[in-house]
Amino acid sequence: MKKQVMFKDAKSELIYLRQKINNTESLLSFVSEPRLVDALSFELLAYRARLSFLIENAKKSLST
Repeated sequence: MKKQVMFKDAKSELIYLRQKINNTESLLSFVSEPRLVDALSFELLAYRARLSFLIENAKKSLST
């Protein structure tokens, strides 16, 4: 089970997610076992979805 990380602001979380995306993409380039590729791919999708969500919310808060 992964430890949940708490953030003081959205910028910190964006930086964290960008690092996790970069790390996961790097790991994917070294892995060839199909189940590990699947697991890393789903992890990458989750990080990207969270990143998109945060960016959308930031854009909405700037426009209001």
